Amino acid sequence: MVEAPGQAPLTTGTKNSPLRLAPERADRLREALARSVDERRRDPEFRRLLDDHRTRHAEVLQLLADDD
Repeated sequence: MVEAPGQAPLTTGTKNSPLRLAPERADRLREALARSVDERRRDPEFRRLLDDHRTRHAEVLQLLADDD
């Protein structure tokens, strides 16, 4: 474990580590993420890729269910 002075111990080896930002930076990050999501929602190529992935995952789940 990694311990930062005055803070709770942090574990290593995980991609889910806490991120603490100054409030103004957190706001800017939220705004940037919202813009990115909006752009993706309007992007026909992204929507097609998303649909392709959803179809592929449904097929794999069906194959796994058929094995039971």
